[in-house]
Amino acid sequence: MRHLFNLLERKDRIRATALRKVQNESATGSTTTTRVRTTLTITVEKTDFDVQAGALHVAGPVTEENKYVKMGQYHTLDLETQRNVTIIKDEWDSVALDRIRDACDVAKKAEVGAVVLQEGMSKWGEERGNDRVGECVFVDGTYDYS
Repeated sequence: MRHLFNLLERKDRIRATALRKVQNESATGSTTTTRVRTTLTITVEKTDFDVQAGALHVAGPVTEENKYVKMGQYHTLDLETQRNVTIIKDEWDSVALDRIRDACDVAKKAEVGAVVLQEGMSKWGEERGNDRVGECVFVDGTYDYS
């Protein structure tokens, strides 16, 4: 999560699943609230890394509307290890790419296997000891970490 926190910048877009409260109104006018799992894409405005919980909170407006959330509504995505997340940047600079390499550095006790699947796309996994830490996919301007 620390690497993901350091990788994100304002104006980046991030896509992940989230729980969202949805209110339904019946024909009689009574309302019920349910929680729905949906995939949201937001523009990063604020990040907060909770070291004790190992969670990264990313807040910003929704940039892709779906049936539960309208474009422009604000949401905070709570990211944790072992959950898929996609980072979309307009341009990947050398600093961001160095951070990705650092996150999967073998010298830091990570075992990494890299496979180039096609031009502009690579995928690698990261493990520390017997624990699977994450899997990284980079495709022409989009970095996906799970």
